[in-house]
Amino acid sequence: METYLYEFIEAFTHLMLYIMNIYSSEYFEKKRKFNTLVWHCVNNQIEVYIQQALNPIKKFILDKSLYKYRLIFKNLKDQVLKIYTIEFEQFYKTHSTEISYSSIENFVWDFFTYAEMCLTEPNNIGNKKITHFSFSIHAFVEMTPILRYIF
Repeated sequence: METYLYEFIEAFTHLMLYIMNIYSSEYFEKKRKFNTLVWHCVNNQIEVYIQQALNPIKKFILDKSLYKYRLIFKNLKDQVLKIYTIEFEQFYKTHSTEISYSSIENFVWDFFTYAEMCLTEPNNIGNKKITHFSFSIHAFVEMTPILRYIF
């Protein structure tokens, strides 16, 4: 399950960078993740940057302390234009049945299809050009929620 969660976060990040036009669309191509075609940045420098930024998440996923992941998009004046948040609390609750890979595939297909269809409509941010983005990882440490890393 931990691998799936990390891959989902990575795929979500690439999709949002595509949707928000952070990088030229020529840097993106459709790649299959969870039996779903998702926009993925194929520029090597950007891929390495994303992998390095997301690497700390693995520890929090393994110890089940990751509870929130955010992508924050800002303009030149450092004003927040968009924030996308995924909360993971439900993943850590005990279930009487194991979550199957096919149910994960179905969820991912529904989620990414919905995100791409709804969010690729013209962004309601006017003429404000997004110039940078950041990741924030929220994790529980010693049962106290804190903001552990910001990239």
